[in-house]
Amino acid sequence: MNSEGNEAINKLAKDAAEFRSSEQQLPPAFLQRQLPKGLSACLQQVTQLTKENNEKWWKHSKQYTRTKTINPDLPAPSYIKATNSLNHQQISVLTQMCIGHNLLNKHLH
Repeated sequence: MNSEGNEAINKLAKDAAEFRSSEQQLPPAFLQRQLPKGLSACLQQVTQLTKENNEKWWKHSKQYTRTKTINPDLPAPSYIKATNSLNHQQISVLTQMCIGHNLLNKHLH
């Protein structure tokens, strides 16, 4: 009792119990943010981040600069859903037909 070390430990324990910490003892930055609570929250967060990253990538692609004059909302979620089961060649033909740039005689003349 009344020893210098013991008093210091008691003060630190009391501060920790009240959720205080010094700046030197802050957790790393990645631990300072609120973590998702469950699997569903994690999946929602991953889905949202993926959507944001895809949007950024799309806005900086050459295809976006070409297609924004036709439809600035592309790729719309409904279009993505409709073409989800198609391969690249099928999507390409469908897109060409939608915008009128294909090899059909109707569009060539």
